[in-house]
Amino acid sequence: MATENQPEEVLKPRILACGDDTDKLSYVRHALISTGGKDDSLQVFFDIVRHLPALRKAVAEIGDVRLAVIDPAISRVSDKVDPNSSTHVRHVMDALSDLARETGIAIVASA
Repeated sequence: MATENQPEEVLKPRILACGDDTDKLSYVRHALISTGGKDDSLQVFFDIVRHLPALRKAVAEIGDVRLAVIDPAISRVSDKVDPNSSTHVRHVMDALSDLARETGIAIVASA
């Protein structure tokens, strides 16, 4: 998930420079997440903590995922998370760590 740069312009050249196979590269541009409300409305914003089940599902559906990049991570947390609070940041990082351990993937979350 990249919000500030186009993946084709930034991530793909980096992957090529590392000698990896870009045929296995998948981009997630938008996420429609059910808010679970009475009207079952959809939400485009992806919140790392709140929507981890959807990310876990996407990893399973894509299959053979080894790396997830969230760039920048601060763009993928709700405004209720204070980036200056170690407790808040730790909660987000713990959730990502749990996902990485459960799925066996590496997660790169940039500042």
